[in-house]
Amino acid sequence: MASTSAGVVAPDPAAPARRGPARTLAQLVDPRANTLNFVRLLLAGSVVLWHAYPLNGHEFPLPWAAQLAGSAGVDGFFAISGFLLAGSWLHKPHLLTYAANRVLRIVPAFWVCLVVVALGFAPLALLLQGEDPAGILTGSPSAGAYLLHNADLSIDVHDVAGTPATVPFDGVWNGSLWTLRWEAFAYVGLAALGVLGLLRRRAVSLVLLAGLWLVGVGLALGVVEDGYWVSTGARLGLMFVAGMVVQVYADRLPAHPGVAAAAAALVLVSPVLVDYRVLGGPALAYLVIWLGGAIRTPRLRLADRDISYGLYIYAFPVQQTLVLLGADALPPLVSGLLALVATVPVAAASWVLVERPALRLKSRLPWARRAPAAPPSAPAARPAAVGTPS
Repeated sequence: MASTSAGVVAPDPAAPARRGPARTLAQLVDPRANTLNFVRLLLAGSVVLWHAYPLNGHEFPLPWAAQLAGSAGVDGFFAISGFLLAGSWLHKPHLLTYAANRVLRIVPAFWVCLVVVALGFAPLALLLQGEDPAGILTGSPSAGAYLLHNADLSIDVHDVAGTPATVPFDGVWNGSLWTLRWEAFAYVGLAALGVLGLLRRRAVSLVLLAGLWLVGVGLALGVVEDGYWVSTGARLGLMFVAGMVVQVYADRLPAHPGVAAAAAALVLVSPVLVDYRVLGGPALAYLVIWLGGAIRTPRLRLADRDISYGLYIYAFPVQQTLVLLGADALPPLVSGLLALVATVPVAAASWVLVERPALRLKSRLPWARRAPAAPPSAPAARPAAVGTPS
């Protein structure tokens, strides 16, 4: 047996391949050869296609599926994050390492994205609107205000000098970034569970999931008072914790394709409810993680070319710019596909120039080599393949 860089026991590459199908998710999701990054890329792409409708001034054509189409991409992201980060902590329960890794994964690319929007997309929009691009410096809010007020992930300022204007969804440059604050909240919550030793107690994650599910049911029935913090926290918290539950119970959860098909069926019928997550949330979490193990094409592992985060954070401003250029005259799906094609090079540049160099700093942290790894016997100690996205 050989150890992976995450400090977990994995099959020796020289050993004969495992015979027979995987019986559990722990056996299916190979720590060194899974395609969870590819699944996250698909989820990011689904968010882009969904945004193509409101950003181009159209209603989604299938009202019965709008809830699932508009939420599943972000929800799947949070489920995979919960799965990977729980595994990361279980294998290396070191607070400084965990915190630094999370910051390096999200913050540098996020800050660069803010700069690109403020100093790139916004002046281009002014130019397209027949105005002086230098207006970003004096307009209200200015580019400086946009950068300053959003730097802490709060996204309190949405426009730069009134741009983008003359578009169906005006005054918002990046409507996708709001989820990053909630991702950070989830990171902190998981770290608290880890420091208190509660993450290793499988039942704790299950109880948390049940509690969040009950809040979701209460909101759907109207017995829990609705509000942004309650409803959004319950929604994203449910999905993140569902991923954690899949992680800690991975050695007990079956990996049979029939179970995945049943999960997919639950997800597809779940929009009949006021909140699809009441029925389909945990099923979606299982399904996206199962896909990350079931899809085995080596080229789709994307271990060193994970552009899912870059696609997620740059697609919205690219789409707004395309609308300024007249893309709203196209059918929404065509406009969405055009946005995907246009955003991929930007996302690739973000990965090569910002994200990957930032991630390489993890091994240079002064405490990195001293951070202890959990013993192989740690309960449900599934590894994290890479850092997290959105």
